Amino acid sequence: MKKIEVKIETLQPVILAELSGDVNLTGTRLYIPGTSIRGVFAKEYIKTREISEPHNDDNFYRWFLDGSLIFTNAYLKCGNKQYLPCPLSLQKKKGDEGHVYNIFIQEGIEDTKPCSGYIYAGNSDNGNLEKKSPETVMFFHHARDNRIKGHSTEGKIFYYEAVKEDQVFSASIIGEEKELKEFCNTFSGAMETRIGRSRNTQYGLVRMSCGGIEDYEVELEEGKEFVLTLTSPAVFYNDSGYPDASTEIMERYLSEIIGCSVTIEKAFSKTTTVENFVGIWNLKTPRETAFAEGSTFSVKLSSYEDKTNENLTRALINGIGEKTYLGFGRFLIDWIKRDSYSISPEREIPVRRPSNFMPDTVKNIFSEIVKNKLIRLVETSALGNVGKFKSSRPTNSLLGRLELMLKHSENIREFENKLRALRKPAMEALENCKKDGESLLEILQKEERVIRETDMSLVEPVLSECELKIEDFIEEIYRTYWLTIFKWLRKEKNE
Repeated sequence: MKKIEVKIETLQPVILAELSGDVNLTGTRLYIPGTSIRGVFAKEYIKTREISEPHNDDNFYRWFLDGSLIFTNAYLKCGNKQYLPCPLSLQKKKGDEGHVYNIFIQEGIEDTKPCSGYIYAGNSDNGNLEKKSPETVMFFHHARDNRIKGHSTEGKIFYYEAVKEDQVFSASIIGEEKELKEFCNTFSGAMETRIGRSRNTQYGLVRMSCGGIEDYEVELEEGKEFVLTLTSPAVFYNDSGYPDASTEIMERYLSEIIGCSVTIEKAFSKTTTVENFVGIWNLKTPRETAFAEGSTFSVKLSSYEDKTNENLTRALINGIGEKTYLGFGRFLIDWIKRDSYSISPEREIPVRRPSNFMPDTVKNIFSEIVKNKLIRLVETSALGNVGKFKSSRPTNSLLGRLELMLKHSENIREFENKLRALRKPAMEALENCKKDGESLLEILQKEERVIRETDMSLVEPVLSECELKIEDFIEEIYRTYWLTIFKWLRKEKNE
């Protein structure tokens, strides 16, 4: 098998959207998925050939539909240094940023955490690794309820995280030499195109170019035990056809590929969700659970025969699992061999404090961000306190009534007046429900209690920088806390 390198240079910030924990934030992946690379070439082929039914075109069908070519993910490349996802088995000790330990070999090391990001292991034989991640940037935008009219909603913002411009990423297209020659002839020269989200505006412009055809070299040592490291997400299906990120399913796939019984003796892994956008449908594919890149497995084979090396080599070229032609299931064998490494830290970009005062626009943006962070902290605090209301919980009917009263109150004072107007049975029900010896009715009338029960240490420094106080957000804090409590008390009673 052969391969060609695809070099992708970002000319504008690129948003490779992925889920984040913030509803107002669109996060970005730090690599370019093989699905996006395949989509760019497919779109360019349709455009230049002016074909209305591309699936009936022989080249299009082979290159983009039946899996004759494999499009891998593109990861950061600096000069000749190709960075790949750091194995989860490489972990660092707290306070020691200069070393990482291979806990497959060094057992018993305590107080460690995975070394995240991307590494270059070209000097790993000397015990040195280089760590570097793509640089990102944040962009703020006004939210719009009506995207067609384009009017922004006062006070509402959202923000994009994007991969910065002027960075280079490298991917491979793998296939038979004949296919790759024809592919290179079709896509000769560099082309400027757009990828990612919001690519019709200020984002997504990249320059892509294909290199020459090279051998796909695989170095493999014989042995019944090895460490397998995923360099891209891997999708596996169980007998019912559903995604299944379990070591049992992975053992089954490996056994079928290698041709002997396989046991995964130890694993450092995590899961992720994968989906991709299909332009012809104008829809996303169903979201699937997969092993995340960097997941590492200690594998033991029941036997090692002549065909074992051949089967493993084929798997290293093609990938393991499902959808491998889209770049899923890429892996390396015995990539990281030493028990510990020195690791060069990423270069920190110095941040200088502005010398002038914060403009009102910036203050408003930060105020909105702080409010959103506060809301999430308060929701977490409320969820942690639901279980503390143990005795004589109110009926769902009363909880639903309280929820509606709070939603329809202009402020806390109005809600408290509505509480005092409740009839005697409702008041007694609130007095009988206790948390740490206090009645629910008492706690509802102590608005400052919500602030005391929520850890505000993460936002207090930012509040002072913006000349804001937590009390400025008391209405949002109180409303969020109690709406969360009422909702989950009702939910638990239903269960």
